[in-house]
Order: sequence, then C-alpha cells, then structure tokens
Amino acid sequence: MLLGCSASLSAGTSKGPPPPRYVAKIVVADLEPDAQARLETYLQERGYHDVEIGKENGQTVLVFETDRHVAQVERDLARLEQPSLSIVRRGYVVEYKAVDTIPPEIKVLYPEADGSTVVTEQPVAITVEVPAPDTAEVRIAGKPAERVGSSQVYRAEVPLAEGKNEIEIQATDEMGNVGTAQAVITLDTTAPAIAARIKIIVEGDVEPGSTVLINGEVVPVDDKGHYEHEIRVRPGQKEIEIVAIDESGNKSVEKKPLGL
Repeated sequence: MLLGCSASLSAGTSKGPPPPRYVAKIVVADLEPDAQARLETYLQERGYHDVEIGKENGQTVLVFETDRHVAQVERDLARLEQPSLSIVRRGYVVEYKAVDTIPPEIKVLYPEADGSTVVTEQPVAITVEVPAPDTAEVRIAGKPAERVGSSQVYRAEVPLAEGKNEIEIQATDEMGNVGTAQAVITLDTTAPAIAARIKIIVEGDVEPGSTVLINGEVVPVDDKGHYEHEIRVRPGQKEIEIVAIDESGNKSVEKKPLGL
C-alpha cells in the first residue's frame, strides 16, 4: 500500500523542467548476500540509482533513487525474473518522496556583479543573498558567512590582495546541494605615478646683430637685440647657459641657476 507521495517541481528553462527525483523505500525479505547482489544488479541495469539494502525498525528495507513514477516502480519490481527473488518483496512501496536536487541560488549584492568595483582599503564586507529557505550554510572565501538578522542576506569580511580578487562563494542547503557564485573586486592602494615635463621661457637683450646660444642651441634675435626662447628642462638639470657673441667675435657667457 502506498502510504505517502509528494513531489515538488522546480521552474525549468525553455527546454522544460528536469524530471523530479524520488527516493523509494520498500520492505523486503531478509536476503542472503548473493541474492542481495543479484537484486542490486537487477535494479541498476534498469536505471535505478544508489541502491542500498539495510535495516530499519527491525525490517530489511530496500532504498533506491529514481525519476520514475511509483506505478512504474511497482511494475518493474513485479517483473523480477530470478526465482530466488520472486518472494523478495513483503509489501508495496511504503515511502516515495521527491528529492531536492536543485542547488541554492546565490545573488551577489556587493561588490557589483560586473566586476567593476575598486576599493582602496581592505578587508571588505562581501554581501550575498540566498533566497532558498532551507539554506544550511553559506561560505565566502572559505569562511562561514554571518546571516543578517532573519533575512536571507549573508555577509563576511574578506581580506584582499593588491589587484583583482576573485572570491568564491558557496551555499549549501539541507539536502547537501551546493550552489556556487563568484564575486570580483579590485584593491588599488598604489598612488599614481606622475610624469611631468618642465619648460621655461628665457628672454633678454643683447647688442643688435649678436648671436645668442642657450644650452648650445642658437636662438633667434630681433633687430633690436631682443631674444625670447622656450627650452625644455632635462631631469636633474640645475642651470642654463646663455652665450652671446657680437659681430666682432666677442663672447659673453652667463649661467643662470634654475632653482627648481
């Protein structure tokens, strides 16, 4: 006699939901080891899984997993071909219930799901939501996460390494199903490098018709003897040299400290 039957169908993809899995429990006669082995082989050959025979409340009980309806299970058991197994069953299926095989869903609340979050300090609090009501444990980066009040939100402080961090998250329900997710966050504590080029304007007046060189470079001089020129300061340069040569070949040299 069938005493109980329940099943919960999960939402599926466009291909349709997977068939529900069940655990069937049947009271059987006491079996010799060779008969037990033949029974297990018979069931496994017909697509039944995790076949076990054990004791429960003083009775020998056959337990196995299947995605078949209870009526199909009854028909399969009625077709036992081996004579030694023809009286194996003392009763009909006494328990037949759905098995939850769907892992918990994990939604990462912090950091951002697109991996764009950048922080300058650590540790950080990774926060996730696990809507499943039968969640048994949530682990973030390998450590148990703390549940926030009576909500389905969990958090854990996680140390970070410099650069990109990929943090693994696991949620386990009461049936042992494990859901996984990953949070990506970047730690950036390095100050930006500064690259600067310094330019200065050097200007002055010399005798009209003179030639002027600044750091060895000839610069234009107008007909009134005025010059004005932009120069780039080299790294480590401490002074500039200005040379003026008149039309008679007389030369003056002046060095100006930069004071940078």
